[in-house]
Amino acid sequence: MSVLKQKNLGQQWGVFATLAGQLSIFIAMLNLLLLITTAYNTTLRGWFEHYNIPLNFWTFTGSVALLLTIAASLLYKFALPSFFSFLNDQAYRHDNPIRKDIEKLQKTLDSNLKEVEGRLEKLEKGVEE
Repeated sequence: MSVLKQKNLGQQWGVFATLAGQLSIFIAMLNLLLLITTAYNTTLRGWFEHYNIPLNFWTFTGSVALLLTIAASLLYKFALPSFFSFLNDQAYRHDNPIRKDIEKLQKTLDSNLKEVEGRLEKLEKGVEE
């Protein structure tokens, strides 16, 4: 279907999306810190005290950090290989200058190979005669 066919919008959108994605890491870290602080102070601390769970703010924050570290390890082990495999496939398909250079080199090698094979054939005939 032509509706699902991908379109190349040029590099400007890619630059913006990449910078926004990289910036979002820092925004997310700040947001998480504020969210943990707010959640602990407004909701969780009272709940922990009510059920006699001895979990102070730093222990709670450390627990969240530990869970995020485990999640990051699992992503590194299992998700990243798939992610990069997909990105490599997309980069190869969509206007990759390296691919174009390799195709040019391959054409040059193919034409040179034919020339070398022709010379070799002439040499072999000369030796046989």
